[in-house]
Amino acid sequence: MNEQKEALKNLEAILTEITAQIRTNRQIQNGTAKSIKDFRWQFDQESSLMNQAIFNNQLGQVHDSCLKTIAALIEILTRT
Repeated sequence: MNEQKEALKNLEAILTEITAQIRTNRQIQNGTAKSIKDFRWQFDQESSLMNQAIFNNQLGQVHDSCLKTIAALIEILTRT
């Protein structure tokens, strides 16, 4: 259990990464309005990649796809 606690990243650092991912996504969208259904589709795509990376023990891809999955969920939250 102690090994897991030591391996945990600081919550503020993770939230900063999530915020950066959301800002990046919004810049890429360049003001294009997206619906909740669009973000639901994006969530499905990213979470599928995340699950595959977890199954294949690809930690770098797990982290990246997890950030993108969470960002899609937050975009849904901001629209509800």
